Amino acid sequence: MALTRITDALSRYYINAIRVVMVLLQVQFTGSWMFSQAMSFLVMSFLYDQFNALYTELSRCVGERGEFSGNFEQFRRRHQAISRSVHEADQFLNISNGAKLRNA
Repeated sequence: MALTRITDALSRYYINAIRVVMVLLQVQFTGSWMFSQAMSFLVMSFLYDQFNALYTELSRCVGERGEFSGNFEQFRRRHQAISRSVHEADQFLNISNGAKLRNA
C-alpha cells in the first residue's frame, strides 16, 4: 500500500533508479552467499581427496591375509596432519559463514 503511494509521488526516473540499486544489492548479496558456499565446497573436496588418497595407499600396504607391509608411522602422521587440516578448515569455514562467533 505504501509502495503504491510512493510510486505515484515519484517520477519514472527515481523509480528506475531505486530498481537499479535494489538489483545491485541483490547481486552483491547473492555473490557473497555463493562465494562462501563455493569456498566451503572446494576446501572440503580437497580434504576428502586427501583422505581418499591416504586410504588407497593404506589399502595397498595390507596383504590378502591382513598383514601390513609399510611404514605405519608415516601413515599415522599423514592421517593426523589431514585431521588437523580438517579441524582448522572447520573452524575457519564456520567463522566465515557466520555459523560460529568468537568472543574477543
